Amino acid sequence: MADDDFGLFSYKLFRPIAKRYAKPLFRDLHKDLQKSGMRITLEEYFSEFLLVELLVVPLFFVTSFFLLSTIMEDLLTALLTTVLFSLFIAVGVLTFFFLNPANAVQEREKKIDNALHFAALYMATLATTGTPPFMIFKVMSGFKEFGEISIIALRISEEVELFGYDLPESLARQAEIVPSRNLSELLWGIRATIISGGDLNSFLNEKSKTFTTLFRRRLEEYVQTMSLFMEMYITVVIVGTIFVIVLSTIMSMMGGLFEQVQLIQTLFIGLGVPFVTTAFIIMLKTISPTEV
Repeated sequence: MADDDFGLFSYKLFRPIAKRYAKPLFRDLHKDLQKSGMRITLEEYFSEFLLVELLVVPLFFVTSFFLLSTIMEDLLTALLTTVLFSLFIAVGVLTFFFLNPANAVQEREKKIDNALHFAALYMATLATTGTPPFMIFKVMSGFKEFGEISIIALRISEEVELFGYDLPESLARQAEIVPSRNLSELLWGIRATIISGGDLNSFLNEKSKTFTTLFRRRLEEYVQTMSLFMEMYITVVIVGTIFVIVLSTIMSMMGGLFEQVQLIQTLFIGLGVPFVTTAFIIMLKTISPTEV
């Protein structure tokens, strides 16, 4: 089931409850849901939360109680432990639904800022050829290489062509809900230039230079961070692994625990090193300024 289908299905089940309690309880998430790019209403999101809670918590309760009752002799202790764990899971689900929109906003903001200097340069190039402002966004919407910016350009095109908004009004609507401050300033600037009849080509050229400078600075910071991570990796993983192997081998020869130490070394090299290496790769990928 797709996410949209899941949201609609949840909303059909909990519509009365969602309409009554979604805004009071999830009020702070409304803006983040808009900026995150999730095409879902606050009521649908609240309904998804309710359905997940009702599916996950009882399933976890039954499964954990069955397992604990076979391990523990006292059923009351098993029941109380299961209830405690189930409450922890329920709070975990609630925490996930509260934090998920903000995390999505941050991820979307990073992707937009990573591609913004390319997009601004391309828009400036189109403006130089005399392309009308609306057609700039129409063309941009067809280039998926710009990631989230292409999606925003598509929404602007749809609002103008399908819903009858004029371009300045659509630009204002999108500028208020995009997660990137830089893109918001760009959209407001394009709107002001169109309304005032200014030189859009000059404005976009200046913005593209500014965004390129910011991206170059972020790229330099990323290279420095990557160098630091590489030094840490060499010290912790490579040198640390050699040190642990040598030290444990000497201790096994002295203590006569060769088989046990060999097992520990195998687990350390076969599981520990790949895990740490994967963690380093994920961290570098997360802060990379090239992800769009």
